[in-house]
Amino acid sequence: MLSTWRDDQNDTDCCRWKGIECNNETGNVEMVDLRGSESHYLSGSINIASLVGLHKLKYLDLSSNHPSSLGDQIPPSIGSFQSLRYLNLSLTILLGTIPYELGNLSKLEYLDLKETYLHGEIPSKLGKLSSLRYLDLSANLDIYGEIPSQLGSLSHLRYLDLSYNELSGTLPFQVGNLPLLHSLKLDGNSDLKIKDENWLSSLSSLTTLIGVYLEENYLEGDINELHLTNLSQLIELDLSDNSLSLNFATTWTPPFQLLKLGLASYKLGPNFPSWLQTQSQQEFQDISDAGINDFVPNWFWNKLQFIREMNMSYNGLKGVIPNLTIKFVLHDPEAIILNSNKLEGIIPTFLSHARTLDLVCRNQENCRFAVGVPNQEPDQEVIKNLPFQETVVSRCCQNRVGMKAQIGAVRSDYAAIRQNYAEIRQDLQEIIRMLGGRGHNQDDQPCDRGEERHAVQPNGKKRVELPTFEGFDPFGWVSNAEKLFELQGVAEEERVRLTEFSMEGSAHYWFKAWKAKAKNRSWEGLKGAMVWRFGERNSGTIVDRVATNKQSGTMEEYAPTSTMRELQEPIHN
Repeated sequence: MLSTWRDDQNDTDCCRWKGIECNNETGNVEMVDLRGSESHYLSGSINIASLVGLHKLKYLDLSSNHPSSLGDQIPPSIGSFQSLRYLNLSLTILLGTIPYELGNLSKLEYLDLKETYLHGEIPSKLGKLSSLRYLDLSANLDIYGEIPSQLGSLSHLRYLDLSYNELSGTLPFQVGNLPLLHSLKLDGNSDLKIKDENWLSSLSSLTTLIGVYLEENYLEGDINELHLTNLSQLIELDLSDNSLSLNFATTWTPPFQLLKLGLASYKLGPNFPSWLQTQSQQEFQDISDAGINDFVPNWFWNKLQFIREMNMSYNGLKGVIPNLTIKFVLHDPEAIILNSNKLEGIIPTFLSHARTLDLVCRNQENCRFAVGVPNQEPDQEVIKNLPFQETVVSRCCQNRVGMKAQIGAVRSDYAAIRQNYAEIRQDLQEIIRMLGGRGHNQDDQPCDRGEERHAVQPNGKKRVELPTFEGFDPFGWVSNAEKLFELQGVAEEERVRLTEFSMEGSAHYWFKAWKAKAKNRSWEGLKGAMVWRFGERNSGTIVDRVATNKQSGTMEEYAPTSTMRELQEPIHN
């Protein structure tokens, strides 16, 4: 990564070093870009204070250099970079607090300190960053306290992410103070509260919002159509897991077209929300546990052409899902979760396109689905022997059950799965034996924390490492973990504890929030929650994709590629 950095007679011009850009006229260093990647990153300690002599520095990116350390903390001398406009230290190890000297960087427009293990309170002096357009302090180890009211005065702010910290108190933003804000992310802060209903009215003043994320807080109040009437640019809205309710007139037509809607554990019912009929482009929808006790209208199923993930579980949904001919426009769905409802009839063939389909009944009295294709008699034996029928994520209709799937094919596939599983289990036992273990027996016990915090250890012999989970490929991780747990005979209650030790990065913060608030803290509940939360993790949320693409190019081109016009404006000297 630093192969071009040489201080010898062959190359004395640092402006030619990789990651360095200088002003063509003055020769002053204006850009230091040492952003890491999975395959190339800096190791050892990086001393930010050593860069203080670069008085004309405008752009500094030392992000994504795990497991590098930038020292114990961000040095107070960071306030000396008076020309700095872009600062990204995310995904590094910073064990100190956020220095108040950052507030001296009057020209700073972009500040990213996410996942840096910082702790302490957010300095109120960050409110002095009058030019700031992008602020991300999300997913840190222990940032706590109230959100400074001064942040509500950053009139140029476009993007604000304070999610997955330990923030508390009220939301300080007032009507009209953030006229350019596009994305507001405060999810996963378990103690945030709405001060009064006047704050709800301020939503209508944020007319440039395209994404609002307030899930997993303790927000209270009633939201009506007046609060959302002016949000014509909104494409993502997630208010899940709060104490909020929606009170919309049955004739209300929203001014926006949502791509993502999250209203889980919301008060939507008892009637099915008729305003969803206007939303025909959704990629993500979660209205689970929303108190809906009604028949699902046929028009709803016709609105799924763009759906990627949908969760309507734990409601009282009724009726028969029509066997429609739906052509998914962009992709087949990743997950359709409909468990714990009162739906009935033949499973329609269009649902078989989903990679994960959950129709599992928690209450046997409500099990009214038959497995098969329309116009055929259901096969009760197949229903009885569906693989994984008691798991949270049922894959009985995954991938290979296509439009012309027959019950005989399902039976054959299931037999093949059982045989393959037996062979895999035998192979794993042989591997354990070769490593010095004894394989699976009744006396196997899960390991204690020991030297490695997420190992599964058979009888004190060689340990099989439980893979680290950082939020990517939850399906693969769960599958590997299941095999190891089964092989070692790990009890259900121990599986959740061992999983906690394997969580890293933002997945670790998510697990803390899940453990504190989830209703079902079992291994089955955790598996379903992981798949649902991280199934889209590789691509991020829609707003993340348009707002936080990797920066590249010269200083004048640094702004992230985005549909947000303001973030595309170049920085001028």
